[in-house]
Amino acid sequence: MSFIVLHYTACSLKETLKIFLDPKSKVSAHFVIDVDGKIYNCVEINKSAWHSGQSCFSDTQNKDLKNFNDFSIGIELVNLNGNLFNYSEHQYDSLFYLVKYLQTKYPLLKDPNKILGHEHIAGFRGKADPGYFFDWKKLFAICYENQTPPIRKPIISSEILKKYQSQLKQKDINFKALNQSLEKTLNQNYNKSKVG
Repeated sequence: MSFIVLHYTACSLKETLKIFLDPKSKVSAHFVIDVDGKIYNCVEINKSAWHSGQSCFSDTQNKDLKNFNDFSIGIELVNLNGNLFNYSEHQYDSLFYLVKYLQTKYPLLKDPNKILGHEHIAGFRGKADPGYFFDWKKLFAICYENQTPPIRKPIISSEILKKYQSQLKQKDINFKALNQSLEKTLNQNYNKSKVG
């Protein structure tokens, strides 16, 4: 495995594990980190998981990489939407521990360019995780000290972020619908930028 891809679950731990256990869903990740920091190993790290879907990224040598499921480790952080909610300190502690462990198994992962968000490889499909509130600087400082980190920016713009944050004030918010709407908006914006 030569990359790590970070995600948010967009649902609870219980729902995530239920989805992962259903082969018809065709969704899985190697690891899930709950809000309390507990790490769940769902797929063996030497096997492919279904976490990135259609994906593409230009690496540091400008080589286009596709099909990240084939060569990356997927880590899901339990969070309804990382563009709306912070991650817990327990999650960060466990994530940093896990990344350092994976670096001992796969030396290529010691390169800070080898850790990405789902938004960096599938933003063209509206994927926006781990999102605005994920602390990339902290991750790089702890897991890749004394290295120059790449710039990892969230795909979501401040205008779109404000629009979706305002919806949090609603009483009975449907997070599944909110996440689908966000994905659709980002996908439309991406396609407009390609045409314009």
